[in-house]
Amino acid sequence: MSTLIIKGGHVIDPASKRDAIGDVFIADGKFVASLSVAQKKSAQVIDAKGLVVCPGLVDIHVHFREPGQTHKETILTGSHAAAAGGFTTVVCMPNTSPVVDNAGTVTLIKAAAAKAAVHVYPTGCITVGMKGQALAPHGSLQKAGVVALTDDGLCVQSNELMHRAVEYAKMFGLSILDHCQDESMTQKAVMNEGTVSTRLGLKGWPHAAEDIIVARNIILSAYTGAHIHMQHISSAMSVELLRRAIKDGINVTGEATPHHIALTEEALGTYDTNFKMNPPLRTEKDRQAIIAGLRDGALACIGILIAVRGVRPCLLDPSPEVGGQAIEVHRLQDSRRHPFFGAPLLDQRAGQRGQSDDRDSRQPPAHGADCPSGLQPVHAWHLDIHEDRIESTTAGHLHGVRAVVGGEGRKSTARQRGRQQRLVDFVVLHHQHAAGTRQRRRGVDELKRGNG
Repeated sequence: MSTLIIKGGHVIDPASKRDAIGDVFIADGKFVASLSVAQKKSAQVIDAKGLVVCPGLVDIHVHFREPGQTHKETILTGSHAAAAGGFTTVVCMPNTSPVVDNAGTVTLIKAAAAKAAVHVYPTGCITVGMKGQALAPHGSLQKAGVVALTDDGLCVQSNELMHRAVEYAKMFGLSILDHCQDESMTQKAVMNEGTVSTRLGLKGWPHAAEDIIVARNIILSAYTGAHIHMQHISSAMSVELLRRAIKDGINVTGEATPHHIALTEEALGTYDTNFKMNPPLRTEKDRQAIIAGLRDGALACIGILIAVRGVRPCLLDPSPEVGGQAIEVHRLQDSRRHPFFGAPLLDQRAGQRGQSDDRDSRQPPAHGADCPSGLQPVHAWHLDIHEDRIESTTAGHLHGVRAVVGGEGRKSTARQRGRQQRLVDFVVLHHQHAAGTRQRRRGVDELKRGNG
């Protein structure tokens, strides 16, 4: 009989309402209340002092890029990153190449998921090609094994099409996951509409563009009884709309993201495109409303919203979604300017390891040093540095928010190092260009270029 003792950890188990320091006992792969003296003597012991022991976490919004974009991420590498961050179940978005609008693509994904390190569940498209024009074959997708329907970052604009979509989704026992954005209100917008966007001279993205779609979805859910889940909520009004709808018994839910919990529009004050998001970072009032919504149940969960991207398309506009920063060596090397994506991590490592600020950021982190709440990474990542791009073979995944950074850098040629240095120089120059009237105009153009 194989036995295991996880000793001295902070045990959090919502099912049993356990929240205390203690030991966890496992015998033959099952949790047990205790072990015999003989079993304890032969048991493997894991010292969990200072760590959290809890049921595996679930991320309902990941992009594993397979099929079609495996140079960025695969289901296998993404699952390893998720496991290292404490996530044992993930739900993949359907914006692959091709998109998941047919049963064949679902079958391909499920075959790859069978080899994954965690449970990987696919979603299917609401509309054919995610174009918002005609419904995808929801019945075939459900039969093939999708767990929900979504067009990911492309909101279905037609109310009538969305009405039919939620009716079919309910018929097949599927939830609708919707990115809430009225696109007619966000054309060429690059950040939250408000005093900061006015000061910076940038086209604003009003929170009403989100609120209107959230309200529409609540009405459709009340009308049809279908479950609609609102993805990455960023507006205080949207949180309040969900709170009232849930109180009224309407079958809707919502999620928040780490960056909307941690950051506000003020982060864009120097035209730093690392903080350009979709939906955009909003005000401190919105941030506090999201936190309150998570506490009182108006928002059901946190979705990491990870989207690993190649470096080349990120040079001028690294993100309409979060992704890639943790694998881009040139961004980590200037990480003090990007506190959410790196500074606390690298500063903490510097303090523990006595390294200077210009150290090689590709060095692996000290064991457990970069982890919130004691969640400890169990894998070290390496980066492949190529002449034309920097890509991750096992992730750069933000699961655990800060549990997955750094890596074992492979040796690079002089030519590769030269390109890496040019990428670093680009970031430094970007910050220099953000000062002064003439330079500020260049920062505006740079932000807008990625949204044209």
